[in-house]
Amino acid sequence: MNTKLLLPALLISCALSAQEIRQVPVTIEDIQSVLVAAGYNSYSFDISAFEGEDWDLSVVYRIYEHGKKVDGTTLASFTSRKSSSKVLISTLPSPADSLARLYVSVPGVGHGARNLKLYPLVFPQDPRPRYMYQARPFKPSAPDRNATEGFIPLLLYGSGWMEEEIGAIRFCGEREIDPDMSSEILKNLPQYYVFGLKYVKR
Repeated sequence: MNTKLLLPALLISCALSAQEIRQVPVTIEDIQSVLVAAGYNSYSFDISAFEGEDWDLSVVYRIYEHGKKVDGTTLASFTSRKSSSKVLISTLPSPADSLARLYVSVPGVGHGARNLKLYPLVFPQDPRPRYMYQARPFKPSAPDRNATEGFIPLLLYGSGWMEEEIGAIRFCGEREIDPDMSSEILKNLPQYYVFGLKYVKR
């Protein structure tokens, strides 16, 4: 056997093997990207700032249309002495275009889901309603311990707006919303939900 020929052939074989395209384990990031593409979006918020104190806490949402609050409701109520250190808010796929499915979980306390009615966008040349919603977290803020009650906004879920000149729907602007509701993007949203944590001193 010619060993001079065998060695280069072996090296070439090893090099080709190292360049093979092969299956690798699926990561959490891979699964997350698939869920987002399918309409699942989750946001987790640390509420440990209330630990060790006596507060009545509620996860609530407020509905705004054209910048004015029109409605609101409580999703979950608990006390700071009997709660976890986080709140999970998720939007899920809905069988109807005009609805979004909301899921809220407070580990150790409970969880629940409900439908959110979405705002229809209608172009003059096409009467079919369109819906496009996106979420934006609020910038972190701290509770006012000198107050007897307060509200900390956590997540905005809002409708895009129509650009009739180009026949498109847009949703662009700040990636985080100011807790005082001064962000410019809010001026453009025809409807949005604000999910937050209401706190009352016991």
